[in-house]
Amino acid sequence: MALFSPVSSNVSRQHYHLFPLSPQGLIRLPIEPKRIPKVPYPCTELELKAAILSTDRLMGGIDAALSIYVFPWVMPLADLKRRLHYRLFAFLRGSDLVEGCRADSNYSLLYDSDSGINIWPSMSSMMVRALNTSKKTYATSRFLTNLARQLGVRVSGIFPSVPFKEGKRLRHEKGDKSRFRKHFLREFCSGSFRTVNPDLEWILYLGRVHYEKCIDLVLRALPKTRNLNRMQLIVAGDGPDMNRLRKLSNKLKMKNVAFGFVPPHLVPALCKAATALVQPSLPSRVLDAAPSSCINAAYVGLPIILPHVEGKACGGAGEFVGQTNRQRLSFDPYLPTSNIVKIIAEKIDLIIEDERLREKTAEENVQFTSFLNPDVVLDDLESRLIESIG
Repeated sequence: MALFSPVSSNVSRQHYHLFPLSPQGLIRLPIEPKRIPKVPYPCTELELKAAILSTDRLMGGIDAALSIYVFPWVMPLADLKRRLHYRLFAFLRGSDLVEGCRADSNYSLLYDSDSGINIWPSMSSMMVRALNTSKKTYATSRFLTNLARQLGVRVSGIFPSVPFKEGKRLRHEKGDKSRFRKHFLREFCSGSFRTVNPDLEWILYLGRVHYEKCIDLVLRALPKTRNLNRMQLIVAGDGPDMNRLRKLSNKLKMKNVAFGFVPPHLVPALCKAATALVQPSLPSRVLDAAPSSCINAAYVGLPIILPHVEGKACGGAGEFVGQTNRQRLSFDPYLPTSNIVKIIAEKIDLIIEDERLREKTAEENVQFTSFLNPDVVLDDLESRLIESIG
């Protein structure tokens, strides 16, 4: 049985993965972008279709294609499905649905023409129709499931993102945080983190460094805390907003702020070393359906300051933390930003000063995320696929 999935790309090279359900495991095929005459950029859809057709011949047929990130992959996958007769399985991760399937998404700004004609509503409806040709479609959270159904996407069930496997070893470990911090710094050995102090409390932002993630709210909150001199802010990630945030940090005269990319295999160790994670995204900029930063943090017991209000669309981060974390460390993302900055500062002070709250939140988060065990989740996926393919 062979499964095909496009999983990642960059400017110069695309990669497509084959998943034969056999002891051979994973086969990775690099596909070089082709320069089409009169087309000034790599033709993504043609590349993808060529990779699918090559895979079909190489493996003697494809039983199933997994669209693990549906935008824009699901449309060419759905197109070739009619010719190659494989089953299509779609996995909604978050922004691919929030942006790719909504007529009023931020992507609509990219398709405004000079004549005032906006074709994005038609394009987003094409995405929805392609998704609904899938045999099964899974979402990462209840929040994303509800949103998908409102957009007309048929969702078969929830299939959560899983934490990095290195977190399994760390999740039940206890001890002085400085021990975990020194361990992380020895393992990381990055020039950008040379000034990080293991004896301070680490406040962490983890993930994509983009304007829509609202990281500036965390920077603005720190000077309003009572414990500024006791903490180290770590912005761990990469993205186009990095330079702006560095300038803002300098403008605010912030010391003890470190910026740098952390490789995925060290993310669990960083989360174990930190005092708290701040997830500052606001629905006015982006709806985070199931942030992998929160999943990895909660899995090893890290308290998370996050947007969550019962009955309001705040994203799915609150689905991956325990009750104490939701009640004591959440904020209303629909308040004015000046109020949010003040509340984030108060929550940072609270988690630094209240040791019992840290311990209780950590214990509950570890217990609450037991359902995210990577081995169990991935075995369940394999069983579902085999059953569905039949």
